[in-house]
Amino acid sequence: MNYLPAGANPERYNEHTYELGLKNFDKVLPRMEKFLQEKILVSKIFYDCLDGKTNLTETNIELKTRSIHYNRVPMVTWLVPASKIKKAAASPNKTIIFYYWARDDSLWYQEFDQKIYDELEIDYPSWHQYGSAHYYVPSSCFKRVS
Repeated sequence: MNYLPAGANPERYNEHTYELGLKNFDKVLPRMEKFLQEKILVSKIFYDCLDGKTNLTETNIELKTRSIHYNRVPMVTWLVPASKIKKAAASPNKTIIFYYWARDDSLWYQEFDQKIYDELEIDYPSWHQYGSAHYYVPSSCFKRVS
């Protein structure tokens, strides 16, 4: 491994996944900024760190991306890392969670609401590459960014 991004856990780091996440973030950044009507200051720090923050309202931005190998249409629940929810719950600032599906180039969002997650249980999917904590969030909790 030639390069380990700041904040990366060497046991969880996957260069391909990291590069894909950065590529998708850069791709949807203009769409997120247009939707929010303000600039996003991108952290690009890595796992378990805040993805970005808006420059005027200091709204926290979290982004989950899915590669073209995943199809949004049949999924009634979307996997959201528990680390993103933990950060949102601990922050005094508003948090918006974006979800990007590369297969259909669709961008979705949810304003963090603790009540949604209080009704969900944390799961550790056995098939997940690192077995890390996630929530299965009903897709109906997200709205499409036009």
